[in-house]
Amino acid sequence: MDKDEIMEDNKLCGEFSAKVWAEEFVRSVKIKPEIATDEGTMLGWFANAIMAGYDKANQEKAGSIEKKELTEKDVQPLIDKIKES
Repeated sequence: MDKDEIMEDNKLCGEFSAKVWAEEFVRSVKIKPEIATDEGTMLGWFANAIMAGYDKANQEKAGSIEKKELTEKDVQPLIDKIKES
């Protein structure tokens, strides 16, 4: 498994559970043992985890303040893209 496959398998976008982030790091290092585990790598890894939580909180806060109804105009481009695939 190469680096691209590891990143493809990572589903951390929007994830705010520290347990999931830790499990994914361990899984990634097992797949690709040469992944650095120095302070710089850890700083980047945990900064991403913290920001995922921050983003999630902001999304929830915004969602409770502003609710937008989707119209056909909003979703039609997505439907067209799916049909093209």
